[in-house]
Amino acid sequence: MEAIYKLLGVGKIQPIYSTMPLAEAAKAHDMLEIGQILGKMLLTP
Repeated sequence: MEAIYKLLGVGKIQPIYSTMPLAEAAKAHDMLEIGQILGKMLLTP
């Protein structure tokens, strides 16, 4: 795990995530369930 943090720190790898407005939480949940989103979903205000 330490090696991963080092790679993140120097920009060699990037985390995978998507963002959507909180108002679209139900849609985001559906997309996660059917596999349309790779990685994590961040709901924004």
